[in-house]
Amino acid sequence: MRYFVKVEADGRRIEREIFFEKEGDVLMAHLVRHDEDGTEEVEVYPIDPCLLEKGRSLHLLVDGRGFDVYLQPTSKGNLDVHYKGDLCHVEILDEREKIAQRVQGKGGGTDPEIRASMPGVVVAVEVQEGQQVQKGQTLLVLEAMKMQNPIQAEADGLVEQIQVKAGDTVTGGDLLLRVVPA
Repeated sequence: MRYFVKVEADGRRIEREIFFEKEGDVLMAHLVRHDEDGTEEVEVYPIDPCLLEKGRSLHLLVDGRGFDVYLQPTSKGNLDVHYKGDLCHVEILDEREKIAQRVQGKGGGTDPEIRASMPGVVVAVEVQEGQQVQKGQTLLVLEAMKMQNPIQAEADGLVEQIQVKAGDTVTGGDLLLRVVPA
């Protein structure tokens, strides 16, 4: 399962995709950053989580370095993470929540780049380059996890670029199209 994490700290916002794999007895965390040019940068860290206080404090051994963090759930179902007096607000979505958010048009802003949140097949492209679209309008249909998911415009805008066509196979993070705000 992949997770999509947004961290806000010190006025900065960082977004990463995270997934975990077990290699022998070691849990490996893969942090994926999607760059503006469409490339991905992946960092891999061995981690060893250990609960210090039931449900609240966590000791993480990441790449040989130890971190004690205090976790505080928020009313929105996210987390506030306290580390050495610093506070980070963390929003975590799994793949299904990310698709549901995308389908509902709640992608967290009006980023012009619309990317595949997971591997799938483009079933239909409902728009053309240069076309005006309205918030909530279906742009394309992506089949992922045996479900057809309409990908909708997050805001009114203009379809600037389409990178896929019906029948194309995409992987998570692939650029599907760009819709610039109207």
